[in-house]
Amino acid sequence: MDDPNRMMAHSGGLMGPQGYGLPGGEGTPATGEGEARKQDIGEILQQIMNITDQSLDEAQARKHTLNCHRMKPALFSVLCEIKEKTVLSLRNTQEEEPPDPQLMRLDNMLIAEGVAGPEKGGGAGAAASASAAAGEWGTVAQADNAIEHSDYRAKLAQIRQIYHQELDKYENACNEFTTHVMNLLREQRD
Repeated sequence: MDDPNRMMAHSGGLMGPQGYGLPGGEGTPATGEGEARKQDIGEILQQIMNITDQSLDEAQARKHTLNCHRMKPALFSVLCEIKEKTVLSLRNTQEEEPPDPQLMRLDNMLIAEGVAGPEKGGGAGAAASASAAAGEWGTVAQADNAIEHSDYRAKLAQIRQIYHQELDKYENACNEFTTHVMNLLREQRD
């Protein structure tokens, strides 16, 4: 495995030739300290985002370097704070948004077919609350939801196709098994 310091210096990582952190972080004059710090944070965030595009060795070296960086505790607390705010805002928007009418129809269809229901994940409760909430919202919100759920519908269609293929395989296997057992019983009888 390559030396992490050499890899980081080569790939523009956090460690300079001395391994003391970001380039310019320690030796920055006092006048540009605020600007240098903003650049440091920007570079760190960019490098965090780029970890997924790197090889395993490079990502491990980058991860180690980020964990040893002098600004890690501050950055970690800020990222945790952003994550909490994002989760809270997502929960609020999910509670405020009316359900998509197509999703309500899908829920009703799944309940009618016996695929979903109160004992299978609460689809009936969701459908009831969805139909109650649908009367409160205008067509603009419904149009927005239709756009947002296009990926969901595509994925659902793909899952349905796979489900039906697997169901056909299962039914064929059951039929073959039943035929085999019936043949064995006939042979035993004769």
